[in-house]
Amino acid sequence: MKPVVDLPGEEGLIVREGEPGIWRYASVLPPVKMRVSHREGLTPVLESKRIGDEISVDLTYKDETRNPTGSFKDRAGAVMLSVASERSVSQITTASSGNAAGAIALYSLLSDVEANIFMYKPSQQKLSQTLSYGANVYIVDTPDEGTVLSLAEKASSELGWTLLNTTAATNPMVSEGYKTVSYELWEEERSPDWISIPVSSGSLLLGVHRGFSELERIGCMNKIPKLLGVQSSGVQPIVEAFDRGRDFVEPSKRADSIATALSLENPGTSGVETLRSIRSSGGAMVAVEDDSLIETTRNLAAKDGIYSEPSGAISLAGTIEAIEAGIIEEGDSVLCLITGGGLKDPSGFEGEGSPSARVIDNSLSSIKERLE
Repeated sequence: MKPVVDLPGEEGLIVREGEPGIWRYASVLPPVKMRVSHREGLTPVLESKRIGDEISVDLTYKDETRNPTGSFKDRAGAVMLSVASERSVSQITTASSGNAAGAIALYSLLSDVEANIFMYKPSQQKLSQTLSYGANVYIVDTPDEGTVLSLAEKASSELGWTLLNTTAATNPMVSEGYKTVSYELWEEERSPDWISIPVSSGSLLLGVHRGFSELERIGCMNKIPKLLGVQSSGVQPIVEAFDRGRDFVEPSKRADSIATALSLENPGTSGVETLRSIRSSGGAMVAVEDDSLIETTRNLAAKDGIYSEPSGAISLAGTIEAIEAGIIEEGDSVLCLITGGGLKDPSGFEGEGSPSARVIDNSLSSIKERLE
């Protein structure tokens, strides 16, 4: 992907104090007059309380659940709708399993743009959030997420709605939003050995790689962290291409995972670019089984205090997988991007072995009985 902005020639021009949200880095973002923001970005980096010691790495988390709609997608939403407003767009459309839907619905509201959103198997929480911002929502009854995007494309062509595709290869504004993750880490002087990133089409990973590449190009960094891309074993087309040494990605034949936000069978050109970014950084791709992902999602909350949806916690599950495979070594520093909150998809805390409350009578004796 080619950059869409000119980079400043010196470090001091990057940060603009006083600008809202990701527009703190307006000097390296698309030039727009109307900067739509809901104070997204600037999410905290949290030190692991227990898990890091257990797996023998220096473990931190960038908690993207703190964004306005509870996911990293708000970074892309802010840029896309700012550009759309600059172009006087009145109606937009997109396809999403949930997180992008909520983000685009919110930033469309802030931009006075009508949003028409096609959704694929959303959780009730993600559906309710998207509807709450006034978007027109269409749930598409299909087993294949790729067909939902095709329908959005047809609607865009026939009805004149501007398509806001959320894959980086077809919409460079997506990576422009996501690269601000890298600029925030640079500003905090954080340069871990590894950054672990959930992967569907790979757009977030591509944005992070772009950000670090820009910082390296203008002399603000000497070395780009190794990138670990993590997919579910139930839909892992980029992992399979990486493991086989290919420079192309074949679509998966199925998508079966609790990580519903990562259920894209065909990542298209973004998948190929993800392979290039992974290899360029000296990184790796790994896949995680659902059972391990559920366990990790619960442990992330119970041991390190971050309540994540499975699709967000997969970065930690992938880190553990990479340690067991000898990819990440003991003592390495690892930063996991936790990309979506558990309130948006609590499925990791349901079913067998999940935490449960104790039902008691309205009496002190009932409590004492439970404590015995």
